[in-house]
Order: sequence, then C-alpha cells, then structure tokens
Amino acid sequence: MVGAFLAVALILGLGAAVYVARAIDPAWLLSAGIATDVFLARGSKLGVPVSPSRLLLAAGSLALLARASDGWRRPLPLRPRAIHWLLLAVLVWAAGSAIVSGSFSDHNALWALVDNLGAAPFWMFLIAPLAFGTEEQRRILLGTLVALGGYLGLTALFETLHLNALVWPKYILDPRYGAHGDRARGPFVEAIANGLGLYACGVAAAMGVAVWRNTWARRACAAVVGLCAAGCLFTLTREIWIGAAAGTLLALTGFAELRRFLAPALVAGLVLTLVSLAAIPGFSSSLSGRTHDQSSIWVRKNVARAAVNMIDARPLLGFGWNNFEKDSLSYFRQADTYPLKGIGVPVHNVFLLTAVELGLVGATLWALALFLSVGAAIFDPGGPPELRLWRIGLLAIFTEVLVVANFGPSTYPFPTLLLWTWAGLVGSPLTRAQPAPGVEPARVPKHGPLPVPG
Repeated sequence: MVGAFLAVALILGLGAAVYVARAIDPAWLLSAGIATDVFLARGSKLGVPVSPSRLLLAAGSLALLARASDGWRRPLPLRPRAIHWLLLAVLVWAAGSAIVSGSFSDHNALWALVDNLGAAPFWMFLIAPLAFGTEEQRRILLGTLVALGGYLGLTALFETLHLNALVWPKYILDPRYGAHGDRARGPFVEAIANGLGLYACGVAAAMGVAVWRNTWARRACAAVVGLCAAGCLFTLTREIWIGAAAGTLLALTGFAELRRFLAPALVAGLVLTLVSLAAIPGFSSSLSGRTHDQSSIWVRKNVARAAVNMIDARPLLGFGWNNFEKDSLSYFRQADTYPLKGIGVPVHNVFLLTAVELGLVGATLWALALFLSVGAAIFDPGGPPELRLWRIGLLAIFTEVLVVANFGPSTYPFPTLLLWTWAGLVGSPLTRAQPAPGVEPARVPKHGPLPVPG
C-alpha cells in the first residue's frame, strides 16, 4: 500500500514538475536537482518520502527532451558518440558483475550503481551540452552552485563554532548518524563529501567573481569563496586540504591569465588558517590532533594491502560489485610495523576498490572512460573560448577529486554528479559533432585575458 502511494506521488510529482518546466528553462530544474543532491538518501531525516534530487533531475530531463524535440514531434537531438558508448559499457559491466555476484538485489548496491558509479552522472554528462548550452543557462547553474556554497560554508562555520541553533537540518548534529561527528560534515554527514562539495562550490564562486558585473554579486561570491575555503579547513580532513591546494595551484599556474593571482591566493590561505587557529576555540587542538593522527593511516595501509591481495586472487573479473567488505576478511594480514586495524572498513582508494570489485577489466574500462571524458574536456585546445573559465574550474575540481579518490573510501553522489555534469557542459572533441566532409570547421579565436573585477 505504501509502495503504491509512493509510486502515485512520484508520477504526479513528475507530471507537475514537467508542466511547470514548460514555462521555465529546464536548466532551473536540473540545477536544483544537482544542488539538492547534497541531501540524497536523507529523505527520512527530512520527512519526505522521495528524494527531491531524483524528482527534479527526472522532471528536468523529461522537460528538456520534450522542449528540444518540440513536444516529441521531432527526433531527439541527443547524438551519442563513442565516449558515451564506453560509459554505457562501464555500466553494463558493473551491472553484470552485480548480477553474477548476487549484489544486484541489495538496495545499497543498486543505488550505488545509479549514484556513485553511476547511471545518473553519465546521463547528465550526455545531456549537459543541451541543458547548459547557452550563457544564460550556465549562469543559472553557476548561481545555484554559489548559493549552495554559501549554505555549505555557513553550515560548516556554525558546526565549528557550535552554533547549533543555526545548523539545518538538525540531523547534522546527531553524532550517532553518519560519520565524522567531530568535524564539519554538513548535510552529507561525512567530512570528505562535505569537503568535496565545499571546494567545488568555492570554485564556482571564484568564477562568479570573475564574470559577474554587479558589484554586490561579486562581493557575495567573494564571501562564498572565503566561507568555502574555511569550510574545507574545518572538515579536518587531510586529503581535502591536499586536494584543494593541488587543484588551486594547478589552475592558477596552468593558465597564463591566472598566474598573477597565485601569490594573493597563497597569502589569503595562510591568513585564513592563522585567523581560524587564533579565533576559534578548540580549533587549534582539533587541527593538531588530525595532523598527527596515525590510526587512520594504519587503517588505509591495512585495507589497501587486503585489496591488493584480493586483486592477486581474482585479477580479471574481481569479486563483484559492492562486495569488498563482505569478502575481504580472509585477505587481511598483520604487518610488522603497525597494528591490524580496518577490518570491515571500505578501501580508501577508489581505483583499488574498483579493481577489487570489477576486476582489472572493469577498472580499466572505468578509468579509461573517466580520463577520456574529463581529461579531454580540460585539455581541449579547440574548445569554445566562452567555456575557457569552465575548463579552468573543471581542472581544479578534477584535481581535488583525483587526490581524494586516492585517499578516500569511495566516490560520493553529489561530487560525482557535479563533476560529470561539468565535464559534459565543457565538452570536448570526443562529444562534439564533427563537421561534414568538405566543410572547414569554424576558426576559434584566441582567448584574451579573463575579466578582472574592479
């Protein structure tokens, strides 16, 4: 009875959202779906039966396709290319692995296929050029991310200052729910995911400072950059700090027009850290405790060693999707120089975890799809000049994600969805239509310096 009610509510909600979308740009629905993905899987804590993110993304996709095909009277404008078929092959391999290993019937494993690997991010990669193809549509997404960054940054600050009355939703304050109850973990209730979200939104806010002309809008973006930078610090997560530093340095040094901002960025980061240490009670001791914590390093070493042992045992096909924790117990070994900890903990390296579960064949397909899709979008010399700033932002975010992927336990829905949407928006020679034979492609003008506020 409850399932039927939820199905009817979902259908009615989708219909209503599509009806509303006829009067507005679907970019609004899709941007809102991306933003509300920070609450994914927290519906019961918010008192809603269906994730708003899933509803908004589904409705936005339907509205986008209906509008693009003139009410389904024309063929859909989507033209899958080789890279999209490679992404489909990754999904098919992972789904087949889940079916063969028996994990497909597990609710968490199934949604991990959709959100973490995943079907939803790959779908957004496909439709992003259509959804955010104009400057106005990209401004909708950018503004949504800036607003989200303000929320995440303020929430991280309120958590750190213990201003609990200002923290929303209240489940964030429950240390028994989620992980990392002693850190700034935001609506994700997980410090690593929160740090990834904060950094990505901070990058978007920095872009807003560069492109928006309204003085108050630029000031608001600058404030969000500061809040997100402080929030990354407040997560007390070393891989977030390393990834944020690496992503920022690569973006500022890799593009000539941004190199003049390198020294001010370094000074601002140092000042922010010193002020936080001096002004926030207890933050100095928390920071010192995290930087000197050896326990988490021992856990990472133990689970990584178990993962390597499992790959040696089943190198090609792996143990099956989402099966590491279930099958890893007999592959742990006591090391000579550190204690045995981490049994029952997921691998803190996404590449190792993928190789364990999908085998080297599946892991190679996934890694190839990731680097071809995102890497080609970043390093595209013929990309449209109006998307250059988005390419710079993608480099920063991808660097952060790669660092975390080598030290974190898993991919996370919101950062994964945003990364693939961003890569699809930027596009690359692998996703753009090629000119017809005998037709010379349009020349791309050389880029000028980025606009500087002032």
